[in-house]
Amino acid sequence: MKNIFTFLFLISSICLYAQQTKTTEFDTTKIVSFVTNFDEPKMACKDGYAINGYIVNISYSQAKKINGKKIKITGLYNIVNGLENQPKEYDQNGNEIFMQGRLNDTKHIESPTIEIIDK
Repeated sequence: MKNIFTFLFLISSICLYAQQTKTTEFDTTKIVSFVTNFDEPKMACKDGYAINGYIVNISYSQAKKINGKKIKITGLYNIVNGLENQPKEYDQNGNEIFMQGRLNDTKHIESPTIEIIDK
């Protein structure tokens, strides 16, 4: 009897660790660095600032300070999956659930290092 309980405990613990979680981002941990002229009104978007194909997380107060200046941005980026790369989901009646978000994958720089080159 003890052996059966021990066996069941081992099997159940292995099955619990085998569960995969659904993630929406892949941590690529790549470093990127580029130089650009920062134009706050033109680069603003809902997630931060769209600069050279990246969504850069810059606070509004910091953006006002660097507006119109030539800057160098360095940081780690991660890729967030777009809706095109995710499987479609359906409700109980078989109707497709429409998701909100960006269609394509986006590259996000969450904690950038910003260096002012020209004033």
